[in-house]
Amino acid sequence: MADVGKAIQGYINEILRLSRDDISTAVKSREWILDRIQTAISNQVEDIKLYRPSPRVHFGSYFKGTKVSTVDEFDVLFVLDSKGITHSTTKFSGSGLGSTTPNPLSSYIIRGSSAISSIQVLNWLQRIAQDVVSSFSGQAPQRNGQAIEVIIQSRDLKIDLVPALIFERTPWGQTFYAIPKGDPQGNWISTSPRVDIEQLQTVASGKANFRNVIRLMKRIKDTHNFQVSSFAIETAIVTYGSQNSWSGDLYMEVCGMLLYMQDVFRRGVIYDPFDSGVNLLTGVQNSGRYAERLRRIVDQLMDWQRQSIYTIDQATLNLKLKILFENG
Repeated sequence: MADVGKAIQGYINEILRLSRDDISTAVKSREWILDRIQTAISNQVEDIKLYRPSPRVHFGSYFKGTKVSTVDEFDVLFVLDSKGITHSTTKFSGSGLGSTTPNPLSSYIIRGSSAISSIQVLNWLQRIAQDVVSSFSGQAPQRNGQAIEVIIQSRDLKIDLVPALIFERTPWGQTFYAIPKGDPQGNWISTSPRVDIEQLQTVASGKANFRNVIRLMKRIKDTHNFQVSSFAIETAIVTYGSQNSWSGDLYMEVCGMLLYMQDVFRRGVIYDPFDSGVNLLTGVQNSGRYAERLRRIVDQLMDWQRQSIYTIDQATLNLKLKILFENG
């Protein structure tokens, strides 16, 4: 007797399984290069300094337990001393935290403005990373949107370095960060990785396979070429998990998630959990097509569920499901 839930679990175990050896090796390589970049920043004279109480903050899918397949990429904030810097948007305002006076960040202000240029700060971080990797003939770091991408070829490992200004939000006293928006104007966006991780942990608590459901949706996003950020996918499913009961039946939860994501793409809205004025799907051109693709996937799963008892053996179902998730 074939079982769709068993086929989904098998796909997760086979395709999305993370090798413990790969993880251990990748983490050692990550810390090796990050320590050297941090030391290089600290050794600078009269230039940008790191925020001493917490110079690095880990974020992204690996640290949230939603990494898909091989551990070959890490995201790390390099937190900059932001004393004397202010940050203000329609939603948030804050005062920079730190101790450096005068703050060298002031020399990175956009001409004719009072705002720090995220482009200039990214260029600074790229120069630092370049000096470090050139010492062992590594591949030159490249700008990658909001980050500086460092690649360790011997480990097939990529690390995205993101400069972050740190602020105390007024009047509530919460800590948040501004990271590069990645636009040509050199703007910043507000974020709080720790809050993001805590929200996921809270919603996932007691929900079997919740993180695997996120990982499965991210895999479908990749294999079906959805031009949507992983952060947007994770944000939407955390919202789904917080608003719906969780049966623990993997088939039912995957179908429920796919139907929910279909509606999300049809509406074209995923609100940033830190700033509800930001739509994470802004600029996505094909959300309607993504909704149709997810509908076809869930319809096929439901069809197999109806007929699997009678006409499909487990091995055949496993293969059909893999083709569906990988190729459509």
